[in-house]
Amino acid sequence: MKTHKDKVHRASWLHFGVMERCSLSYQRNNPSYSGVTCSDNFKSEKYFVSWCIEQKGFDCFDERGGVFHLDKDLLSPQGVKIYSEDTCVFLPVELNGFLQSRYPSESGLPRGVSFIKLENKFLATINQSSVTTRLGYFDTKEEAYSAYKAAKEKVIRELANKWESKISIQAYQALVSFDISRLIKPRITKQIEQPNIPDGDDESLLACYGNRAEIDEEYAYDIPYKPTRSPAILKQQDPCDLIDDPF
Repeated sequence: MKTHKDKVHRASWLHFGVMERCSLSYQRNNPSYSGVTCSDNFKSEKYFVSWCIEQKGFDCFDERGGVFHLDKDLLSPQGVKIYSEDTCVFLPVELNGFLQSRYPSESGLPRGVSFIKLENKFLATINQSSVTTRLGYFDTKEEAYSAYKAAKEKVIRELANKWESKISIQAYQALVSFDISRLIKPRITKQIEQPNIPDGDDESLLACYGNRAEIDEEYAYDIPYKPTRSPAILKQQDPCDLIDDPF
């Protein structure tokens, strides 16, 4: 980014996106963000903007000219969903996208594993940049998953080394020791109390509203957040596109 003013505008736009993702209205429409909060410091746009400008990777671009994304999950303990000065880092799109979490497979098989009837074996595959690579056939799903896990963690380490000079040391250290078991999302298994929810079966209601019990009301914003500045940069882009998707 060319000027300090450009950086301030982008950081203000990011702050808008963070506050929106912490809002009840956003979380109702995006259940995977249920329970996401932000620190007291990050509630302040002034603090957030200053913090962003000081962070490694904030003003970096990838090979395609894409800005780095704000990620809240890499440094957070598993299951903790908070935007804060202690948990957020900036990551290139390539790396951030490879870390996206997934729900357990409905087939009951681990991620990256499928059963091939013709071979009567389990196949392990890994996807990177829209390219699927076969890792081999295995007699058990455990062996296939072990191959997938090793391959995926190897790619994560390779990407960490590729971008080491442009990401924070905390992000780099977390990546080279990353365990992909963190990328498995827990499925919602039971309904909880939610006032004013229309009648319907438990599964469909939870799909719409998520686990509302996890939300800390202190950090929930019912009124849509509006930034104090009118961002001149990236005004045609949804600020939520510049922020990570949750693990």
